[in-house]
Amino acid sequence: MILILISLQPLNRMTCSMKYSELERKLKKAGCYYVRDGKKHPIWYSPLTRKEFQTSQHKNEEVKSGTLQSILRDSGL
Repeated sequence: MILILISLQPLNRMTCSMKYSELERKLKKAGCYYVRDGKKHPIWYSPLTRKEFQTSQHKNEEVKSGTLQSILRDSGL
């Protein structure tokens, strides 16, 4: 018996678990940069989307999937 799994998500939206430190490396590589500290979260800027977005200061924590998709959308990745 052969089982074929089909994902309904586009390939660029498929995400895996990632720590905030790894996410920051990917953001920097894509041209995003740290702007300032917000009240509770660091603020980053994406020149691709011309948007500011928040990340977390907890570098060793896993990014929740909804949060990761939001950050990737706002950063243009």
